[in-house]
Amino acid sequence: MRRLFQSMAALRHIAIGGSLTGLGTGVFWSLVVGLFSLDQVFNGTELLLSLTVPGIMALTVWKTLKIRFWIVLLVAYLTLLVPLLGLGLGGANTLQMTI
Repeated sequence: MRRLFQSMAALRHIAIGGSLTGLGTGVFWSLVVGLFSLDQVFNGTELLLSLTVPGIMALTVWKTLKIRFWIVLLVAYLTLLVPLLGLGLGGANTLQMTI
């Protein structure tokens, strides 16, 4: 029974860390992209610089919550990747979604 409680506590710790990583990645990615595109141009250099934001968020959560780095890094980059590919992979009718 004690092992079950330890497992539940570990899962809760990972869920909190993953949520903070995803939230921070989304918020800071939007801020960085907004700052970089003030001139209405978002070029490759700005894209490469903005791709470091999820890594920085993963590093921050890893240092503060002591969760394995590969877990929070995966969560951070999937936070960006899944919404970008979600519409294309699902076969969604974008015309219908705009109405």
